[in-house]
Amino acid sequence: MDFAARHGLAHPAQHHRHGRNLSQRQPAELLNKIAAAIRMLPAAMYAVYFDIVRKDPERLAEAARAGIREACFATGSHHRLPLIDLSDWLCGFRSSLGTVVLPMELPTEGVGNASYFHALAAICAASRPTRIVEFGTFLGLGTAVLALNSAAGILTIDLPDTPRAQETETLSQADLTLVSRSRNRIGAYYRGETYADRITEVRCDSRRLDLRDYVPFADLCLIDGGHSYECIASDTSNALRVLAPGGTIIWDDYFWMYPDVVLFLNELQKAGYPLYRIKGTNLVVYRNSGSRPAPDRSACRGERAQGLRSPEGERDRPDAP
Repeated sequence: MDFAARHGLAHPAQHHRHGRNLSQRQPAELLNKIAAAIRMLPAAMYAVYFDIVRKDPERLAEAARAGIREACFATGSHHRLPLIDLSDWLCGFRSSLGTVVLPMELPTEGVGNASYFHALAAICAASRPTRIVEFGTFLGLGTAVLALNSAAGILTIDLPDTPRAQETETLSQADLTLVSRSRNRIGAYYRGETYADRITEVRCDSRRLDLRDYVPFADLCLIDGGHSYECIASDTSNALRVLAPGGTIIWDDYFWMYPDVVLFLNELQKAGYPLYRIKGTNLVVYRNSGSRPAPDRSACRGERAQGLRSPEGERDRPDAP
């Protein structure tokens, strides 16, 4: 049984404006991979040197090893999504991109970087959403970027300050660390800001959530919550359930540290969903180009599959922007 059948997903149309010339780009992408492998050599040499001399006062070896992992991921078989420049992706929107707005400071605490927040701001500004859903509030810096680059109402979802064991049972150690660091600080960045009244927080296990109880549709969904296969599949199901025609889904963390995210998105791409990774980031994007019915979620079937099925009836959805 293939991925689409296992999850009950409809097969979307293969034609997509961003994907017409991918076959023509393959030779260039191969050269880019070769160049990336060559650029990896200095980092590899330094890591070997560190293993020999055991001295690294600036922790450069740790950064070198991360660079090696990323280069191996980008040039290996795990990276199966086509790359696209942010500017090329934005050309698919009717509105022209003006100036994007970023917070004066970016206190990421190790989550996100300038490239991530710039891409998030640009996509948000170009898509001009009226409703946004975010999975994974954390400290609220990403939420603030979304609010600063739109006039949309934002629904943002995160675990309670004291989550129960069953709400974190599928999370990796990296996820559990982030959960621990953010308790009693969720959304701290946007507290007291002028746009805070446009932000609604929902504190629960997103796997137990039906977005249709909160929003009739969403023009933009950001999925950056739990990174287990179960969480990413459930959050994607929820996002597709309310995604408006012309709406966009953004996933973060398509890279070596989160293999379940990579696995799920590769499977989603193979099932016929035109996904693209934004160059220079770990973001993956999808745009709903038609009125394909959004799937619903049924009971989990199998150890790794969150069952999805077509709903008996859709709620009203807006016209394409």
